[in-house]
Amino acid sequence: MRIRIALATILLILSASSVQAMSLTWSFQDALFDDGTSLTGSFDFNAAVGGADGFSNVNVSTQSGSGLIGQTYNSVTQLSGAIGFTSMLGSQVLGVLFDEAMTNAGGIIGLDEGGEIRFTTISIFGKEIPFPSAGRFIESGGIASSAISLVEPAGLAIFGLGLILIVSLRRRASI
Repeated sequence: MRIRIALATILLILSASSVQAMSLTWSFQDALFDDGTSLTGSFDFNAAVGGADGFSNVNVSTQSGSGLIGQTYNSVTQLSGAIGFTSMLGSQVLGVLFDEAMTNAGGIIGLDEGGEIRFTTISIFGKEIPFPSAGRFIESGGIASSAISLVEPAGLAIFGLGLILIVSLRRRASI
């Protein structure tokens, strides 16, 4: 009988462990361009997936300035360590390089480099080639996120069943 109670207790402890939130929301904090305009917004990132596939719910915006039109960026590409935010219009690109890698632990990460560039298409020898026509650089700021520990509903149900099992086994043992 004591072996059953010990096994039930072990199962209860194992099922009660919390699960770290896999996707964190990161928000731009005090991000400014060299023309005095700001970079705002947020995105979700899952470090377990990594790369451009780890991003979701992208909603990053810039203000008009330096010959650029304010944009809302909603997708991500990754080029040699830098993150490229792209918009549906496609004529402007926002590139950001972070001081360190994002993790599922959250925290604050500085912006190392980056900028926003608008491209116009020029025709050279009958070929349409994108050419940078305006741009600005990120001067300061960072991204911030805090990790949230969540208990999975299934884990909570198993925890409850384990608790009921322990109580019923203890009652039988004392009878």
